[in-house]
Amino acid sequence: MIHAFWDIVLRAFEGTLPSGAGHCIALRSKLFQESRGFDPSLKFDDIELVRRLSKGRRFGYVGASVFVSDRRYKEEGVLRTFLLHLLMAPAFALGKFEWANHVAYEFGDHNH
Repeated sequence: MIHAFWDIVLRAFEGTLPSGAGHCIALRSKLFQESRGFDPSLKFDDIELVRRLSKGRRFGYVGASVFVSDRRYKEEGVLRTFLLHLLMAPAFALGKFEWANHVAYEFGDHNH
């Protein structure tokens, strides 16, 4: 249900506030090579990349489902994870990606 919620939100704003998760970004290699790429100073560099590279270009979501890990939900709880996403959403909407660096949200440190 949470992924369905975010799917609706992201699709509603895809024309004004494009966003995308790193494991599901597809773009032309020439565009990426001509850009400065991901910003390693940002925790959510994937969202910033999509926002930056989509300016003045066609952007959209592919109508396909992708299964992703639910480890974070299992380890930290569904409500806590959802609330963290809601907490970070204004920073992304305002283009203040560095604000999200201050949220305790680590990547790659999950029990397998």
